[in-house]
Formats: sequence, structure tokens, C-alpha cells
Amino acid sequence: MEKEIMKGRKRKIIILLTAIIILIATVVCIVIYNNTAWKRNFEIKYLGFDAEHEIYLYSITNLTQKTYKDVKAIISVD
Repeated sequence: MEKEIMKGRKRKIIILLTAIIILIATVVCIVIYNNTAWKRNFEIKYLGFDAEHEIYLYSITNLTQKTYKDVKAIISVD
């Protein structure tokens, strides 16, 4: 009888620990997803070439509500 009680307690502890680990993993994933949202909403569009000033024109759009500074964009042209 005591062995059955111990097995039941061990099973409850394992289920509780598994639930806590899943909860922590879910929270970490949500935090990482929210902190990298700007990368998914950062767009660079090529507008054209200004021959008079010999420069390329681009439009940069950030759709998040956050302000960023010292952000660098590397543009690769194929």
C-alpha cells in the first residue's frame, strides 16, 4: 500500500515539474518573440537612383512602436 502511495506522489511530482518546465519554456519563447518583433517589421525598399547626386534612394520602415538608434542595414545587390 505504501509503495502505491509513493508511486502516486512520484507521478504527481513528475507531472508538476513537467508542467513548470513547459510553462517556463512558453514564457521564454513569448519574451524572445516580442523582443525580436522589430526584425520582422523592418523593411527596406529600393526607390531608385538619383543621377544628379549619384546616390541610391531607399525607404526604411519600422512598423513597431519602439524607437531604435544606431541600427545598421547592409544591403546586398544581386
